[in-house]
Amino acid sequence: WIVVETMAKLAAPPRPGGSSRPPPSWDRLLSASQRNDARTIEILVSPPESVSPDHSNAVGQSALHVASLWGHVEAVRALLGAGADSDAANCITGAAPLHCAVQSGKLPLERRIECARVLIAEGGADPTREDMYGMAPAEYLDEEYVEFTEMEMADAERFREVLLSASVAGVSPDDPGALLLDAIRRCDAEAATEHLSASAASEEGGKGKDFVERPDVITGFTPLLLAVDKMLTLCEEDNGEGDKNGGKDDDSNAKRRQQCEDLLSIAEALLVASANPDAVPRRKRRRPRSVNDDEAENEEEEDLGGGGTGPLDGNDGTETPLHRTCASLSSAYRSSATKGTQFETGDGSNGEGDNMEGASGEYRPMHTLERLAVLLVCYGATPREPTALLLHDSARRDDLRTVRFLVEVVGLDINVRGRQGMTAFHFAARSGRADVVRWLLAFEPSKEGQSRLNVHVEDDRGKTALDAARVNDKADVVGLLEEAAAR
Repeated sequence: WIVVETMAKLAAPPRPGGSSRPPPSWDRLLSASQRNDARTIEILVSPPESVSPDHSNAVGQSALHVASLWGHVEAVRALLGAGADSDAANCITGAAPLHCAVQSGKLPLERRIECARVLIAEGGADPTREDMYGMAPAEYLDEEYVEFTEMEMADAERFREVLLSASVAGVSPDDPGALLLDAIRRCDAEAATEHLSASAASEEGGKGKDFVERPDVITGFTPLLLAVDKMLTLCEEDNGEGDKNGGKDDDSNAKRRQQCEDLLSIAEALLVASANPDAVPRRKRRRPRSVNDDEAENEEEEDLGGGGTGPLDGNDGTETPLHRTCASLSSAYRSSATKGTQFETGDGSNGEGDNMEGASGEYRPMHTLERLAVLLVCYGATPREPTALLLHDSARRDDLRTVRFLVEVVGLDINVRGRQGMTAFHFAARSGRADVVRWLLAFEPSKEGQSRLNVHVEDDRGKTALDAARVNDKADVVGLLEEAAAR
């Protein structure tokens, strides 16, 4: 993501011979904004100084940009009071002051959050305005672009809420689409159901279908994507907090779990209303490219078998609700195994409702994720290449719980091929994962389109799983496969 720290060095000299350039004395407004000197700002923008409140340096960085990136609330208010343009774009990335408030690393974060509130509420700043990379301010709060410490995560979420809630502020009560998105952000199942009902009542001309597929103007998420995204975030938070307090229910955990239940209800209501279970964000997620991007993309594509259209394009299947849910679930399974939490895998009924809790009967976030995946599958969600590759990676990691869930519940073909034509069988054998190999050998298909394990399947080099185990000196697995081959 763009490092905005360089924006702090704003005392750029006037352009040589630039007669249209304001006098150097106007740059005092930039310095006052950086110092949060609201009184000096008021003096400079008033007669006889009469400095323009939109004065900027040579790269278009205005005084309001400067005050916003430093989190100087008083300076922001003084500039807005003088008529500064709250949506002015700089010449670096086309960023507005809101972008600067989000992207800056200046602390405390609360001051930058307050700047954003003031820019929107008092300056009329547009939270959906995009920079030259097609990014709205809220998108730069994603983990893909910025890293927050654990203590800052709650503040970052509040920052996001300020920006997202502003997109529906003042929405007409006749616009149930925007109100539905707002209800989902608030995890308000009752309000969401009311807005869905209002849509169904005015469904003439196919408007009802458009309603459940209308994307959020900032994130590009459809209502279903927004509900799933919110649920995954809550489950991740709950997983971390539950581990800290020994799995006991405190008020915050109980609230998150209730919100997850409400979001599950919303997701089901949307699917009943014909929401697309395989939806992806309507606009491509873009980021400024760096010199290492090509190398990073090549590495990621190699790891994923060279498929897809790039790591930031949801159309490769990485951003479908089903894949994101399965990926989060796999992470939760591995986390529980690392922390020594034991879960029964049952007799193949995993995910069907009678095995959603641990052996002790206590709640874990993964149970919500399992239910969400089952719901998506029931309404026709289709696993795509990234989910198949997750199966292969889970077999390699000895993550039998994920392997079973992806095959038994999601319905992936056990023989699906991936990188270099290898299957889950190849990956488990070459890594010496005896438990996974045993389960694959014993698997009996229960879903349409599935087949039994092909023990003789060859990869692109003509090698079998037995060959892979032998080359990697996995004696236990070699013994299992030789016995299976002899049957």
